[in-house]
Amino acid sequence: MAVAGGESEFTRWAFKDLLVREAIDIIQPDLGRCGGFTEARKIAALASAFDVPVAPHTGASSAVSIAAAMQWAAALPNMLLFEYMYPPNPLREELLVEPLPIVKDSCIPVPQRPGLGVELDPKALARFWQS
Repeated sequence: MAVAGGESEFTRWAFKDLLVREAIDIIQPDLGRCGGFTEARKIAALASAFDVPVAPHTGASSAVSIAAAMQWAAALPNMLLFEYMYPPNPLREELLVEPLPIVKDSCIPVPQRPGLGVELDPKALARFWQS
């Protein structure tokens, strides 16, 4: 049985430790936790050097984090699968003008618009940004 994990790790050095110890078969960096696109690319390259696939962690992330993970995952040569575990979350369901793409035939279309491919809803931002 393959062991997947790493969603709570923060840098490539933590992932390196897991890979060197052969403690993990599939790495799951969370783009919003591991240091963003640059650090996530380094983590994926490190995993590739160890012949370990990547399955981006999204969990209960916001729509912005998930959109970023979709773009990153689409560029990974060692991407195994995209985690699609979406418990109820207003920051995912209400934050965008148009909802995130959904799984169809085991595939998720990557948003093609500029940037992360999504547009934030200004009214939702104002509602969530109130202090």
